[in-house]
Amino acid sequence: MKIKLAAAKKDQLKINPNNGLMPIGLDSYSGYNFYWQRQAYGVPVQGDGVRIEIDARNGELRNYELQWSKAKLAKPDQVISPSQALQVFADNKMLQLIYHYQDNRVRPVSAAEDTNIKLIYKINHASNGIIDALTGKPYIAAQEEWGYENYAMKGVAAGGGDSAADSLTPEEIKELETSKKIITQEQAAAQVRKWVTLPADAKIQRANLTSENRYENSRRLWTLNWSTPSNQSGDAFDMWASIDAMSGRIYQFFSLNISEPGTGKIIRKEALGQADSFIQKIEPELFKQLELKETEPAEIASDKLPGEYRFEYVRQVNGIPCPGQGINITVSAVDSSILQYRLNWWEGQFPAAARAMSQTQARERYFKYAPLTLTYIKDYNDRGMADMKLVYQALPPLGELSFYAIDAENGERLSWDGKPIYMQPAPRSFTDISDHFAAREIKRLGQAGLFNEYGSLFKPDKSISLVSFLRALMGARDGIWNIQNADDAEILKRSRERGWLTEKLEAESTVSRELMCKIIIRSMNLDYIAKNSHIFVNPFPQDSSLTPDNLGYAALCESLKLLHLEQNFTAGEAVSRGESAYALVRSVQLSR
Repeated sequence: MKIKLAAAKKDQLKINPNNGLMPIGLDSYSGYNFYWQRQAYGVPVQGDGVRIEIDARNGELRNYELQWSKAKLAKPDQVISPSQALQVFADNKMLQLIYHYQDNRVRPVSAAEDTNIKLIYKINHASNGIIDALTGKPYIAAQEEWGYENYAMKGVAAGGGDSAADSLTPEEIKELETSKKIITQEQAAAQVRKWVTLPADAKIQRANLTSENRYENSRRLWTLNWSTPSNQSGDAFDMWASIDAMSGRIYQFFSLNISEPGTGKIIRKEALGQADSFIQKIEPELFKQLELKETEPAEIASDKLPGEYRFEYVRQVNGIPCPGQGINITVSAVDSSILQYRLNWWEGQFPAAARAMSQTQARERYFKYAPLTLTYIKDYNDRGMADMKLVYQALPPLGELSFYAIDAENGERLSWDGKPIYMQPAPRSFTDISDHFAAREIKRLGQAGLFNEYGSLFKPDKSISLVSFLRALMGARDGIWNIQNADDAEILKRSRERGWLTEKLEAESTVSRELMCKIIIRSMNLDYIAKNSHIFVNPFPQDSSLTPDNLGYAALCESLKLLHLEQNFTAGEAVSRGESAYALVRSVQLSR
């Protein structure tokens, strides 16, 4: 299958120099992916380009995709300068110091971490850090409003509780109520009635007691659902609420009856006053720690007021915002009632603000990884049609890893779960291997996303640990995604199950040359041959470390050219990361 591009398109393409993970073995991967990004007037066009997938087994084209906007691209001759864009970025404080909560459901806090809360610098602005290159103003794209209740609250309604919660059995509930450790269902319902006016015929249809664990904290919640029969017009009342079963605190309530747009009677300012007043009453102490997340709503005609207004209050600790922590509230623009309320508040150990680098230092570090770049992006109008807009945006260079934030203490790039970005599955380049005999093999391991312990350093002369060797061998054969969430114990367990490791050794044990050869030969399913030492000629006759127990393994590895030795085998010598890389890559390639 041949594909030809028009010369005009071909001349606008720039290949991604780091085209994704490249497989070593074919047990998991089956294709190579390549991407060319469109460039117009030397400016990258986001979303436009060519993707090609090649079958790794036979080299044939498997998939071809062309994305090419037909919208007119303005010449970049009237844009503000990069220095002006940097000033706009700084003046609008687009990069903000915040507290990031690490959810222990996603990634448990490691032994090396003293808290599940981290100080980070992240782009935290309505523009997402994008600056209009023509006007020099923050660019805020028109978006459909998508309230917190649309995903968090309705998820509760669908399952009868938070997706992070575990339901308790009737026996457990009875035991807790009897021991007075929790409030009863009736007491929980009474707490809700203090703050919400329910129809006279509303009855509890569902009740569920759950245990929720997050951020090294736990709580028990009553989740209650009230509803009424449909009336003649088909309307019915349906409301959910979550109440702390220990303290009686209300964490959320909401109705599934949605207001229609264009039916409001009060303006936003009045609705905000109602929201402030309600929070001050229901959570007076927490209200002091909140800050309204300001938006810039468009002017709304008095005859087109919305049916409801939504407000987000963000928790502040040490004068630093905690996005995702705080209160979301929806006020009816028809009768000023509170339609929806959600409190998200978890305690934890907050690092001192003094540990963070300055704003200036943070911007310098952030732009080192993601320079403020002139680029074209799609600008959608109210009909869903896209024009192309020239903007400045902080973007990693083509082929470099994208990231969520930087660590406010050391400037390390972080992914969304708080991990250093180098821990994520991605191709990588090592900077300390150029003169090493195994440079080619080490480069292949980097392209497969393996050996990420030291970031851009491989440390080829350092002795390799048993678990690092097994993890790399397994990743080379199965693909890195199959080992991504496996801890050391799991790697050892899988290796024993596959027959690679029969010795009783600890994860951090060093790997001798004899052990390396045995593990590699077992992984190639040649163990049954290697055990017959009498059929092999000793390739190292002067080496007394060779015995009937290891001769077959050493001879096989030598004959298959998996070893890089000058003279003796020296069975008990600890192998380096470089030597092990040489052997394991060659062994996997032979198995293809």
